[in-house]
Amino acid sequence: MLPVPRIDSRTSDEVVQQILKLLLSYSGASQADPQAVFSADKGARSALIEIFGRFAELIIERLNQVPGTGPNRSFTATATARPRAAHFPAG
Repeated sequence: MLPVPRIDSRTSDEVVQQILKLLLSYSGASQADPQAVFSADKGARSALIEIFGRFAELIIERLNQVPGTGPNRSFTATATARPRAAHFPAG
C-alpha cells in the first residue's frame, strides 16, 4: 500500500512567516525581512499572529492524521451513496 501523502507539512513558524509576508505585501511596506517587523512589535498584533499560527498548525496536524477523510473523500462518499426512498410520517 502506498503511503498517504501529507496534506500540508507547514509548522506554526512557517505559517507565521507566511502571514508576515502577506501583511507586508498587503500593507505596502517595503521591509525586506518580515521577522524584523515582527520582532520590533511584541504587542497584540504579534500575539494574535502567533495564536493563529499555532491553531493553523493544530488543524494541519489533525488533517494529516486522518488519511482518506478529506474533502475528496466526503464528496466521493456522497456521490456514490444510494438514494433512499422517501418516508412520510404516520399520522
